[in-house]
Amino acid sequence: MTSPHLTDWGQYGLADIWNMVSQDEFDNFSHVRAWKKMQELCQGMADALKRAADDILAHWPPDKSPAAAAFAEKIQTLAATFTAGLQQAFRTEAMAKPLHAGRAAEAGVLAAQLAARGMRSSLDALEGEFGLGQAMSDGPDWSQLGATLGKDFHIMRLTFKNHIGCGHTFAAIDGALALQQLHGFSHADIESMHLGVYRPTLDIAPHVDPQTADQARFSLHYMVACALVHGRVRLSAYEPARLNDPATRALMQRITKALDPEVDAGFPGRRAARVAITLRDGRQLSHLQPDRKGDPELPLSDADLEGKLLELAAPVIGEHEARALLARIWALPTNPALPT
Repeated sequence: MTSPHLTDWGQYGLADIWNMVSQDEFDNFSHVRAWKKMQELCQGMADALKRAADDILAHWPPDKSPAAAAFAEKIQTLAATFTAGLQQAFRTEAMAKPLHAGRAAEAGVLAAQLAARGMRSSLDALEGEFGLGQAMSDGPDWSQLGATLGKDFHIMRLTFKNHIGCGHTFAAIDGALALQQLHGFSHADIESMHLGVYRPTLDIAPHVDPQTADQARFSLHYMVACALVHGRVRLSAYEPARLNDPATRALMQRITKALDPEVDAGFPGRRAARVAITLRDGRQLSHLQPDRKGDPELPLSDADLEGKLLELAAPVIGEHEARALLARIWALPTNPALPT
């Protein structure tokens, strides 16, 4: 049905229609433009990745090269872990885990930028019938969501990592260092060491003889030995010279591990480890490390936090700038520009 008073939209394509309305300035249309821009950005990134992969694989056919087939598979697995920060990314030899935190931060920043420009979303995106809760779990209960709002601050229960690597190794590291500090032995004095841990430590940090930095980050043997030999497990622990350090490698050969039923029963409420060390002089030492240093139950001191910030920031922005940044952070509670 047509009328001389109605527009015959059939004669126009989508691009034509978009050009007709895109020049209008009204509030609701700003949201349309924002969504269009977001779609263009996302599509652009997806297209760029696909073009790059297609171009490589066109000259490197997966059906003729096992290496090309492995490359094609890795592209798919990286895309999969981008969607939800999948734990599977670090249950195998993978490099994607550090991307999860960056990807989450990127999403948060983008969401804030879009909200500041007026973009709206569903107010019940979390608890709605088809919201995040239903998509990611089975029958979530949201009834008490606001019960402790303004009273219980979960940020106070965060763990601050005192070591770099798999967090499930940290209790064992802390327990071994506690014994070393208490009894004053060196790594060379150790005849043998046994680590009693909870199940995820065995599953997620399984590498007994790591050959790469990524494997070493998920190696209980390496991280505990490195701590006892060098005093800490920070960025330098994954440099080539440190990875192949003879003293660390020798101590790794004297370490055993097993599931400790008592420690495992406390997980995930407590992330503990039992450390037993036999010294060459015959002494037998043991220690139950109930929590990881940096957990809410055993928080890092201000000096610990300062040391970690300076260690990580100074090589990037310089010692002077890092200390100036530290001073500004400690002064935040009295900054008059911040709301109270």
